[in-house]
Amino acid sequence: MKIGNYEIKPGVDLSGADLSHQDLQYVNLQGANLQNANFEGSNLKGSNLRFAKLENANLTNANLDKTNLEGANLQNAKMENASIHGIEFRDANFLGTVFDPNNSTKSNFNNFKTNEFESELQELRKYKELYEEIKSKMIL
Repeated sequence: MKIGNYEIKPGVDLSGADLSHQDLQYVNLQGANLQNANFEGSNLKGSNLRFAKLENANLTNANLDKTNLEGANLQNAKMENASIHGIEFRDANFLGTVFDPNNSTKSNFNNFKTNEFESELQELRKYKELYEEIKSKMIL
């Protein structure tokens, strides 16, 4: 896939690229170097960004719904007003990432976790309770 002068494919180096306001639904940018790239207002719904380097990337107002960010590095990225429903983010680095435009000096990942993943936390609590119950009935 090509957008302007940019080849969109896994492992590509798009550091510093301006891909703002682009329709990038379901693209595969696994392992890509996207440092300092501008995705402001872009639609990345359902995309594969596993292990992508997104340090200092601008994802303001981007649609990241159902995007796979497993192992991605989003350190110091800007994600103000980004839509993040149903993302995969295991082992992703959000250190310094800004989600709230009213708190741009530090990460507010705690609010992100609370709002978006409460159901997952409840399910993990159920599994823990079940584990504890089974463990208590075992004869050691």
